[in-house]
Amino acid sequence: MVRATRHAAICVSVGVTLLPVAAAAQWAEPIDDQKALYADAAASNAAYADGAAPAVAPVSVAEPSPADINPPPPPPAFADTVLPTLGTDPSAGDIRAQLLDAFGDTRPPVPADRLGSGWQIIPILTVAEEWTDNAGLAAGSGAFVNDHAGSDFVTLIEPDITLLGDTERLQVTLHYAPIGEIFAENGSFSQIRQNANGDVLATLLPDWLYFDVRGAVAQQPVFGGLGFFNAVSLAPNERETVSSVSASPYISHTFGGTGTLQAGVGYLYSAVDAPDYLNTPGDVVPIATSYDYGSSWLATRRAFASFTTGEDFQRLQDRIGVDASFYDGSGELRDGRRVLVTDDASYALNRYVSLLGQIGFEDADYPQGGFRYVGPVGAAGVRLTPSRNSSLTAEYRYIDGFGSPYVYGSWQVTPHIRVFGGYSEAIASYDQDQQDLLLAGNLDPSGVLASGVVAAPLLGTTGLFAGNQALSRYRRLDATAAYVGDRDILTASFYWQRSTIVGNPYGLPTSVLERIGLGNAALTEFGLLAGTSSTTYTGAVDWQHDLQPDLSSNLYAGYTSSTNAAVIADKSAAVLVSARLTKFFSASLSGALTYAGTYFVEGEQFDDFNRNTNTVTVSVTKRF
Repeated sequence: MVRATRHAAICVSVGVTLLPVAAAAQWAEPIDDQKALYADAAASNAAYADGAAPAVAPVSVAEPSPADINPPPPPPAFADTVLPTLGTDPSAGDIRAQLLDAFGDTRPPVPADRLGSGWQIIPILTVAEEWTDNAGLAAGSGAFVNDHAGSDFVTLIEPDITLLGDTERLQVTLHYAPIGEIFAENGSFSQIRQNANGDVLATLLPDWLYFDVRGAVAQQPVFGGLGFFNAVSLAPNERETVSSVSASPYISHTFGGTGTLQAGVGYLYSAVDAPDYLNTPGDVVPIATSYDYGSSWLATRRAFASFTTGEDFQRLQDRIGVDASFYDGSGELRDGRRVLVTDDASYALNRYVSLLGQIGFEDADYPQGGFRYVGPVGAAGVRLTPSRNSSLTAEYRYIDGFGSPYVYGSWQVTPHIRVFGGYSEAIASYDQDQQDLLLAGNLDPSGVLASGVVAAPLLGTTGLFAGNQALSRYRRLDATAAYVGDRDILTASFYWQRSTIVGNPYGLPTSVLERIGLGNAALTEFGLLAGTSSTTYTGAVDWQHDLQPDLSSNLYAGYTSSTNAAVIADKSAAVLVSARLTKFFSASLSGALTYAGTYFVEGEQFDDFNRNTNTVTVSVTKRF
């Protein structure tokens, strides 16, 4: 959900030039601030270990707004779903900004044009010229996969507008970054692509009534398994547009040290706009591929309420809650519901260790998907909090009719190294997952989506995983180790997901299911049956280095593999590499030279279509 541009999406962190470059002119100052920040963190951690109160994080000297003094709480995310993916997105911009913003560290303020008290606008324009050796892949003619089109030059025009509002009653973060592409020789490939996200939180009655609105739109590969950089460099016939929006009026009130009451309703709508050939199955794609990967929409009506005990209960915290969702849509969630009533308790043995437990009841019924579970839910585990900015939660839970580990955390190993990630399992669809993501994070002014439960950034729509619309059991693992130094940022990440279809979405008789057989080969004229799995994993290393105060470099290398029963060839693997050099000419002007390559090394999905590509991009960015 972080903003991305076209040349950023096909090369590593070109989007750094899309961020306000005034910070580059003050490069020496952020480095000193960074040293002080880490020194403060180390001292705080040492004091914490000795039993002293943790130090207060460094803050800006600017006068805080009323909203900063008493920030309104956001609406809660969906209860007990598959965890959203944690990690940095090289296609979305400066990885230093992504990490530090999510970690809660302070950075120099970004200059902006003020529209009035509490309001700012940040206009940025990037113009680029790109050469590609595979124009059919870079944009595509709209036909299926049969047109290489040779090399071409592409002119990119990328306006980027950020609107920030921070007043006593209104907090606004809006980003709009459309991408215009003009092909020199293949004029029919020219197009405009939409990218936007935003959060608006209105305080209608302080300490009581709030109204939250969120939304996002972006592109990603239809079948996933293509890493970070193919989401926009793929042809339209292999790319889909994903959009989500939510509106939630709710109350939140704290009764002194007794506890906090939160209750409200919400309406969420998400949609996937897939290529035309997936919506009209015939000789090219089987019914299963169209059913599970075609266009879809999901509307969710939600009601939620909870009461969480406060400091009066000292070591014990108890949260009683109900979260009810009712679905309408184009797929297997139509006429479905999920009602969850839980009592979550935690008991602090000391300041470092807390015991966790949950009991509850679930009513999950998806009649169009052939899946239902009505019965108890529960969990038991432990939370470790070694310092003020580190935590690790490990539970074993029983939900949706099965048991599984549930682990997430963000750990400051040293003043310069942090490790974060998670593992979870749940029954969901891709549209549900996108709605979960919309509520799971908080969008900061620079466009970074930070997790609401641990100090780490969230990944939005990328090419990591496929957008299968079938009701599935998701198994998701992600892990990232990040080194944040004075002049270097280095991340090593691993992402893995397996989605296995559950239920009997096609309503086939038992005799037919037995005759066809289940498992990963269950792709027939009837569609993808229960037991059919898709698996994707990606490993990547990203290194950002400041050569001089006005010159930085970035190198990226990644490997991604996908096994998918719904595509013509069910396995593919690719290597992605990128190198970028960015020069800051002034506080408001920068330029970048970028090379990016994608090379399929196994099971190219279509034998008669060359999907390998090399691109060279020269870009200039101006902040007004």
